[in-house]
Amino acid sequence: MRFREKLAVVTGAARGIGLACATRLAQDGAKVILLDIEDEAGKKSTAEICKTGEAHYLHCDVGQKAEV
Repeated sequence: MRFREKLAVVTGAARGIGLACATRLAQDGAKVILLDIEDEAGKKSTAEICKTGEAHYLHCDVGQKAEV
């Protein structure tokens, strides 16, 4: 639990490397915020992480300055 009481924000977290990072951070105790433009996949991934850790999903397109 080396990230206990830490907050991690992961972009591109709906799938692939971003999801792997978010999952690992949650397993290590971090509260994870998943950011992505793929809402359905992001919500599904968040639900999976919540089975063993704490995670929340937010829609965010990091290519749009106003959303960041």
